[in-house]
Amino acid sequence: ATPGAPPRLDLAPALVGNDGPGPRRGHAWPVQAGAVVPDAGLAVLPQHAAQRSAGHLLVRRPPEPGLNILPPGGIVARNDVILKAGEVITPPAVGAMTAAGVSEVDVFRRPRVLLLSVSGGDEAPGAARPGDGNLSMLAAAVTQAGCDVVHTAAVAPDATALTGIFRRVLDEDVDVVICAGGTVPGAEGVAAEAWRAVGGHVLVDALDCRPGRSFLAGLHTHTWLVVLSPAPAASLAVFALLVRPFLLRLAGRERVVPPVVRARLTAGCPCDPRYTRLVWARLRGPGPFTAEPAVDPDRGRLYYPVNANSLLLLPPGPGLLSGNQYAWAVWLDGQEAAGAAGRLLPVEPARPLVFAVAGAPGPQRRAVLERLGHALAGEGLQVAVVRRVAGGLSWNAVDTGLTSPPPGEWLTVVAPEASLLYEAGDLPGSTDEDRLGRLLDRLTATRHVPDVVLVEGFSGSDLPKVWVGPARDDVEITNVVAAVRTSRGAIHLPGVPVFLDDDALPLVELVLGAPGAGEDGDDDDVF
Repeated sequence: ATPGAPPRLDLAPALVGNDGPGPRRGHAWPVQAGAVVPDAGLAVLPQHAAQRSAGHLLVRRPPEPGLNILPPGGIVARNDVILKAGEVITPPAVGAMTAAGVSEVDVFRRPRVLLLSVSGGDEAPGAARPGDGNLSMLAAAVTQAGCDVVHTAAVAPDATALTGIFRRVLDEDVDVVICAGGTVPGAEGVAAEAWRAVGGHVLVDALDCRPGRSFLAGLHTHTWLVVLSPAPAASLAVFALLVRPFLLRLAGRERVVPPVVRARLTAGCPCDPRYTRLVWARLRGPGPFTAEPAVDPDRGRLYYPVNANSLLLLPPGPGLLSGNQYAWAVWLDGQEAAGAAGRLLPVEPARPLVFAVAGAPGPQRRAVLERLGHALAGEGLQVAVVRRVAGGLSWNAVDTGLTSPPPGEWLTVVAPEASLLYEAGDLPGSTDEDRLGRLLDRLTATRHVPDVVLVEGFSGSDLPKVWVGPARDDVEITNVVAAVRTSRGAIHLPGVPVFLDDDALPLVELVLGAPGAGEDGDDDDVF
């Protein structure tokens, strides 16, 4: 063949696979890119390299055998793993399976979920109300987790009506029922009552976290029940932490657990005295991560879930984590990993109660600091005191005995210059607040942590404070839980009790009970 006399090939309609007639000399067939050809000795030409003419193909230049044909294993090699059990079938995986000749695989079907909003009022069971943001929000979250929402409905908190709904659900092909509302913290709610009435078992009736006190989980044969708080931000927090990994596992996923990272707080955040607290936050990173917690009460309840990408796990205890301290954060935008959902809750070391003894500097403030420290130690608590010296905040590792402090010992923390924890420059920071945050984080990471840390000064910080003497004009006074009257007077703030400077016992009782001590309640306290 020459360019002036190209070869003429008979053009067949299509090339059938290995089960059909094989290729014949002098013939050509149209094929799709990526299709399997029965003979590696053939050649595949792009359309621009040949010309069609009256049922024939004119080839301008004879091709070499094997042109544009990948050898066996060219797309998927022998022993290549395309997918493992529990992995999502992606478009590239579909292409690889097709190239490998795999036309069918066993899969998990999408879980079918029924959503109910159990709320007050006289609504009859029916379609979700237009303003029920909790239902629409949870429906979107369930769909994002790869499940099918079969129905949404708003129902009254009536155990008899809910029992009838559960009976109908058990007769249908529903895998999970999710209720927003229907439980009472510390008591039997209508959801648990109705679930037991149809023969269901309650497996979990509360979580040791807030939100989470209104959580309930149950099982009836192959149908699951999950009950969340009626508060939208609270229900979405628990959904992201536990329910989403559960739904992913139910759908056959292997990677279900979002990563948990250590993040430095950009602002102070109060803790719950009894339970781990879940707080929406904006995580920035990666490494070192910072977290902006949801602490602005002027924001709407759903502002932070809309703008957040993580949940802080704040350990239980009175007081608050101040800015520059570190906390665990569940990174909701991070790639999920394999493992049980229990890995979401890392073991958090004990965290001390931190209080500032603030006000005008001088011997009277120092005297209150010492009396309060001795009084707390007299209650059997282990106390550490961080005091101010010339040159800034200081720490003396020699005098603390933090490696193995005896019970009830009062630990005075004093050092020359600005050394923090063992040697100068060990905890860098441009301000005392920054260095204190790093010091408290280091304390939290030790095996022997004091019960209480009293910090002298920090009058303008966000730490909870015992204020000594009159007000100061040079700082913004916040988070004062008690005031102490001195010879120079006392500060007067609404709702803040005033004590005499030698009256330490009621001051100890107030410090140990503030801030935030209280009984179980709704989960609405979470942004």
